[in-house]
Amino acid sequence: MFRDIESQYSYGLELREPADNFAVLTAFEFLNDYKLEAQKAKQRVWGQAMSMQAGHPGQLFFQIFKTAAKRKLDARLNIDWFSRLTSEAGINSTIPVKSIIGKGDYHKFFKNRNEEAFRDLINSGVNVNFLNPPDKIQKIFPFLGRNHIKIYIVDNVAWLGGVNICDASFNAIDFVVKITNPRIVDVLTEEFEFSNQEKTDDQVVTENGTLFIDSGEAGQSIILDEAQFMVNTAQKKVRNISFFTPDGPFLKSLKDAHDRGVDVEVLKPSETSGIYVLLDLVNKVNMNIKRRKVPFTEVHDSVHAKLLIIDDESVLFGSHNLMKSGVNAGTQEIAFYSTNPILVRNLINFYNKARNGEFKQN
Repeated sequence: MFRDIESQYSYGLELREPADNFAVLTAFEFLNDYKLEAQKAKQRVWGQAMSMQAGHPGQLFFQIFKTAAKRKLDARLNIDWFSRLTSEAGINSTIPVKSIIGKGDYHKFFKNRNEEAFRDLINSGVNVNFLNPPDKIQKIFPFLGRNHIKIYIVDNVAWLGGVNICDASFNAIDFVVKITNPRIVDVLTEEFEFSNQEKTDDQVVTENGTLFIDSGEAGQSIILDEAQFMVNTAQKKVRNISFFTPDGPFLKSLKDAHDRGVDVEVLKPSETSGIYVLLDLVNKVNMNIKRRKVPFTEVHDSVHAKLLIIDDESVLFGSHNLMKSGVNAGTQEIAFYSTNPILVRNLINFYNKARNGEFKQN
């Protein structure tokens, strides 16, 4: 079955040598690049994401860590509790209800497969750290209070972006950026090491851009504030890839930019699935009620990328969906702002490929 997924995104399996600094990698390109770097690692192999599932990409990813642990490397995984509250089949707390209609066993299979994979990792010597243990409310609504940050590190190389380790993410338009800049890698390393500790919002300026980190305080986001500022000061063009229809203050900034003559385009999927259908519908209704329509281009693929490009000169990318509803849910997020010409060019190229349907499934 994994061969089928590979064939859907065969463009992601072309790497034979590690990618360059600021390379923009699709999910499968990232997995291949990560494996290449891990094979020559001398110190550490680390990974963090909100969703890590024991599907086909997950099996390959987890094997990298088991191999690293066998080689006596520092193999660590930071996995948000979201990955134990949900599975590829949905929210695990719904299993009793699904059992009534005969679908409980199907869901249990995916839940149990994840737990078995996590136990196998621990038994193989991988240091597995589950972030944000849920309270009673979060067990029912697992999207509240999550660590949404995705960071992957091998020795002195890092990857930052939106890719989770699950079938859904690998079947979507998504990316990570490879980073070898020592200062940026150091900041990402520190964020990884202290993921389970209470923190305040932070921004770190480097020679190639600024890292913004949201601590997860509900209703507050320095990343969303930065995105609004970027759109508010745009002169010619705004390009945004979004998982959802924009909402709140970011939508207002997009509408204001469009009204003053800036070329605004939001790239989003034509359809969403699961619980996200309701959330996107609410955003669409609010957009119409408040008369804040902006130009959309819909693609007929699943989209999970998060990217903002301003005037073809600056970019903001990372884990943040730039939605007020996500901020209100108290999610921890990370994003990188840059005007580095190589990175900007690579992300513009990714945007254009997504817009032109070059990432379509076979």
